[in-house]
Amino acid sequence: QWGKFAMTLGQNVLLARLSPLARVYLAITGIGLGAVIPPLFVFTLGSQWLGWVFISFGLIGLSLGVFECTFLNVITPLGPLTKSWAIMGFPAAFFIINVFGFLLLSFGVPVEALFWYIVAGVPVGALVFAKRVVPRVREVSAIVRPREVGEDGKAAPDRTATVYKSILEWR
Repeated sequence: QWGKFAMTLGQNVLLARLSPLARVYLAITGIGLGAVIPPLFVFTLGSQWLGWVFISFGLIGLSLGVFECTFLNVITPLGPLTKSWAIMGFPAAFFIINVFGFLLLSFGVPVEALFWYIVAGVPVGALVFAKRVVPRVREVSAIVRPREVGEDGKAAPDRTATVYKSILEWR
């Protein structure tokens, strides 16, 4: 949790040179590396070094701190329903692993299989993001939306300018 907290606050300083898209891919990579540590080093190679836990949790925590807010920011142009589904993804994944995954463990499936399932899901998620989400965000962000007009007849402040600017930086 400390890594997540630190990167949520510090990413704009530490990752200032990276575009929002690059930050999302960096976070996905960090989550993948953190997720592969337990099944590879502990279960497959048999290491008992306690440091793997801190490295794994650190990578995942730092990456989640970058991923959550950046990902939600960049999918905002796709609408509130898309954002709602994305927000529900975290608890849904937690539910799947902790209910169905542990149910499988009770039937004798080795715990390593559960870890490898999680590791396999990270690149699948990255691929879906790259092939389905990014093109749609670019398509939606290319649409020029008229500015709202307030009751006084003056143009309302452009609240979407920062979101569109960040999307345009993806190129």
